Amino acid sequence: MLIAALSAGTVAHAQAPADPAEAAYQEARRLYDLREWDAAIAKFKEAYRLRPDAPSLFNIAQSYRLQGDCIEAASFYRTYKRNFPGEKNIDKVDKFIVDMDACAKTQPAKPAPPKPEPIAPAPVNPEPTAVQAPVKTVVIVDADPGKTKRVAGLIVGGFGVVALGGSVFYALRARSAAQDAEKAKQGDTWSPAIESRGEAAARNGKIALGVGAALVGTGVVLYVLGRRSSAEATQVGVIPSHDGATLVFGSAF
Repeated sequence: MLIAALSAGTVAHAQAPADPAEAAYQEARRLYDLREWDAAIAKFKEAYRLRPDAPSLFNIAQSYRLQGDCIEAASFYRTYKRNFPGEKNIDKVDKFIVDMDACAKTQPAKPAPPKPEPIAPAPVNPEPTAVQAPVKTVVIVDADPGKTKRVAGLIVGGFGVVALGGSVFYALRARSAAQDAEKAKQGDTWSPAIESRGEAAARNGKIALGVGAALVGTGVVLYVLGRRSSAEATQVGVIPSHDGATLVFGSAF
């Protein structure tokens, strides 16, 4: 049983060579026998790439000759003679070269492979040159030049009125605290909290009165100036830029 197993393994090894180059060469020989020249040439070349030996290179030339391609056959015979000058079949190769050269003269020359078209460089878009346009000044005459001052005067005066109202509120609180303190004295009691509340209310009332009066006065002045303002102009300038334009304006009061 052991002997039979070893024998079977030996046969299997002989039938399926482990060398890829030998496998390619054997497949090329099979295709050569079938006269499938293109496939045979491809396999012989594969075998020669894996194992550059004389039989593979010679059979490439033979396949081209039998296919009728005299130009390629002569070229590969010359390569064979150059790479393996000591082989026994060199005399036969010399004869093949002479025959293939004569045959090649009767065959049209193979067109040279087309040269690749030069790739044109991608167009480079130059940065647009910024053209500084002249600055245009537009004069706009305000139909109501004192409106801003009058509005400001009304707003400031309004805050002043609110502050005056606050002074009245604190004055009432101070008066209430004074009355509470008087009642406490009549009852032979003394409350520091009531007195402190009255003093704070009186102080806040004075502050609110002063601020309110100042704001009201300022508002009145602004309002009067607004009414008296003469016609004033606002100048607007347009300055071009890379992103569009910049609007610049100024106004005098």
